[in-house]
Amino acid sequence: MGPQVNTDNVTATTATEAGLTAAFEAFNTHSLELNAAYDRLQSQVATLATALSRARHVRNREAAARERLAERMAQILEALPALVLIVDADGRITDANAKASHAFSSPLIGDAWSDVARAALGCAQPAAGEYALGEHWYTLTESPLDAHARLVVFIDVTTARANREGTERQQRLAMLGEMAARLAHQIRTPLSTAMLWASRAGDEAARSRIVARLNDIESMVDDMLRFAHGTPADERVMDITALVDEVVDDARGLAPAHVKLRVNAPDPGPRVCGNVRALGGAIANLVVNAVQHSPEGGTVTIAVDGDGDTVYIAVRDEGRGIRAGLTDQIFEPFFTTRPAGTGLGLAVVRSVAQAHGGDITVESSPSGSCFSLHLPVARTDFPPVGGTSQFSAISAHVPPATFSKQAVGHV
Repeated sequence: MGPQVNTDNVTATTATEAGLTAAFEAFNTHSLELNAAYDRLQSQVATLATALSRARHVRNREAAARERLAERMAQILEALPALVLIVDADGRITDANAKASHAFSSPLIGDAWSDVARAALGCAQPAAGEYALGEHWYTLTESPLDAHARLVVFIDVTTARANREGTERQQRLAMLGEMAARLAHQIRTPLSTAMLWASRAGDEAARSRIVARLNDIESMVDDMLRFAHGTPADERVMDITALVDEVVDDARGLAPAHVKLRVNAPDPGPRVCGNVRALGGAIANLVVNAVQHSPEGGTVTIAVDGDGDTVYIAVRDEGRGIRAGLTDQIFEPFFTTRPAGTGLGLAVVRSVAQAHGGDITVESSPSGSCFSLHLPVARTDFPPVGGTSQFSAISAHVPPATFSKQAVGHV
């Protein structure tokens, strides 16, 4: 009989192996589930990382766009031809462009707007309107930005204001010119009669004085008429050198001995299309002006030149020059510092020059002044005209008394 097997041990061993197998299977199952969960978590992390990266990229792009926009707005703010300020609810300036800081001579940021306005504009709370700031005029406007700030803008209207004043002045001058023309026509007839009878007076000295004074009045009347009308419509092509020579020849016969007249001009000279009498009178006015302000032994030089498009007639004296600050005013009608002056001489010259499509300029220094008449070169082929039959500049427009010696120095 063989050895007896302990069935209880076998059964226990079998049960243990079955338990271990089940445990390993459960472990493997949970491991697989954990791996799957980890993989899902990794996928979610990758998705979130991608989304976060995209969000960061979008945010950075938007921030860069906002920064570019802010820089662009700052550039526009600086480029605006206006003074721009931002004032907060407490009345303090939180931002301002460089033009505003320069105009108000202050950095402005952090300053109370009422203090700045009071110091610069004379009132703490300026209303909309025009204000002078330094040498410029500005229009002030305000508009709210939001509940906590408002925009204050000053627009430079200096040029517009000057144009408006110039237009108003031209309108007044036009009315004055029309009045002067009517008055001159009314005066001319009795004046001519008075000159005729005065020339027949028996006392030579009295007659000379009367005629000289009447000639002064006649000259004033001519100036008013020429200023009012600019230039008559009768235009011809002329040799400007011939006209200058004629004006100077007349002037030599009447000018005082202490002044010499010299002409530098090509022969034949450049040709100009215009009214002979008006242009001759304008040149004569410049010559008379130069002679009046020439010192003892001085020389008045009349030069003619051109560049193919423009003819230049320059009249230079050796006087004391024009006082500082007056060069922009001497061409204005009725501006004069001489008690006996009408203030129309140079205004007439400019009026005639502009009526012929030209202009007049002046350069002055303590050693003398030079008036330069600019006229366009004639583009027609008509033969030039000239000579005393066409124009007698000095005798027709400037009485002999005009050349009496006066204080040296323009206006």
